[in-house]
Amino acid sequence: MTAHSHASNLARELTVVYADLPMHADPGPILDLNFLLWPRQVCDAANDSRLLLHREMIDLVQRNLNASLSLLRRLAGAKNLGEMVELQAAHFSNQLAASIAQSEELATLSIKTALEFARGAYPGRSQ
Repeated sequence: MTAHSHASNLARELTVVYADLPMHADPGPILDLNFLLWPRQVCDAANDSRLLLHREMIDLVQRNLNASLSLLRRLAGAKNLGEMVELQAAHFSNQLAASIAQSEELATLSIKTALEFARGAYPGRSQ
């Protein structure tokens, strides 16, 4: 999936979700303290969202660590300095591409989690 098609899919999904959200003509007072009265399930949903994002970040760190350890193993088996430089250049290129993909993955997950929370759906729970 290209970055453009991924972005257009996400934009389409956001449009659908925003259409589902209730809108009120009167936004109410500027200082609304209703957040102090949130029920426990809302706090639980926020915690579930946090845990989902943390698990994903831990997975990303694990993948990056595995890639670095793999590079170290290959560097240990390198026969000369030129091969070491090639291995490091290839690793840097792969990690740069992986970092871009991982940041997009994390951004998408963050948006989906926030929208599910706004809808009242709780990530990680069956509905």
